[in-house]
Amino acid sequence: MEEDLSKYHDLTFRPVELLVLEDRWNNGKLQKYVPLVERFIEKRQEEIKNAAGPNPDDESVARGIIQLVLSNGSLDHAAEMLDQMEEISREIWIRGEQGDYDRLKITLNWTKNCAPSWRRWRILKYTFVAVKCSVEIYRSLESNR
Repeated sequence: MEEDLSKYHDLTFRPVELLVLEDRWNNGKLQKYVPLVERFIEKRQEEIKNAAGPNPDDESVARGIIQLVLSNGSLDHAAEMLDQMEEISREIWIRGEQGDYDRLKITLNWTKNCAPSWRRWRILKYTFVAVKCSVEIYRSLESNR
């Protein structure tokens, strides 16, 4: 699992982002991602185990899971595509209310201008949730084997 993660350099948490995510976590607004993290870990359990080595400690397990999340770029590609389509539809509705009805132009504009930051924020959410609960999920799966 020794992948060069330099391509993720912009995925470090800024203090305000960490505060926002912590607040959302404490208010239960990130709970919908916990099952995604759970399924992700379950599907890649052997890969995590191999990367963490024999008798892994919590830190090596967490690092391995985070690295897998970053290298995969998603927890669930299909669900993420649906969420992106929902965001684009929302933008189309907003722009329609403003009198702009060119759906293709709006979609292309959203993809060009909004998709990179939307994607970055999504990966930060995945990473944050994985940090909060990945070790517990992994240990639970391991104990049920």
